[in-house]
Amino acid sequence: MAASERDAKSFFSKLKNSWRVTLFVLFTFVAAIIQFLLLRTAIAAYPQKEPTSPALFVANDGLVWITPKPDSARRVGWEDDWMMDWKRRHYSPELRPHCKTEDDTPYDDDLLCQMPGYIPARLFVPSGGGGQPPIPRVIFVSWLDRRLGRAMYTSLLTLLHHNPDYEFILFDDEDVERFICE
Repeated sequence: MAASERDAKSFFSKLKNSWRVTLFVLFTFVAAIIQFLLLRTAIAAYPQKEPTSPALFVANDGLVWITPKPDSARRVGWEDDWMMDWKRRHYSPELRPHCKTEDDTPYDDDLLCQMPGYIPARLFVPSGGGGQPPIPRVIFVSWLDRRLGRAMYTSLLTLLHHNPDYEFILFDDEDVERFICE
């Protein structure tokens, strides 16, 4: 095979791969635009009583609240009485995810992060007679306790950030034991 033939094949294989990359980038861009438009539609569908902030409701908890942060635990429709009682015990608008440095932690960087047991959906659109989705929008996590290392804390906040219409429930070992015993 002559050098010119090898060069031509190399050129066309690179061109073929660049088209794949271009299509992937284009698809990703279109998906981001669709997601933005859906989010904007959901925000517009939520009836606001009075404007309380310029665009989004930013609470002092590191999370962006697209609808106002509730004063109490929210009943969505999938919960039984035990779960609603659990939500009420573990929710307070003042609770927030946070981290601090401590000397005695099991982690290398001495950073210990605290997560609340319950965080309501930050994008809440009341169902207008349409009912609940067949699969409830809830992220359940079970951990030893509510103190986490940097990696797990970052992963959970990223998960929350990308799923604003999901509730977040973090069960620790005490909650699991209490559930089994009751």
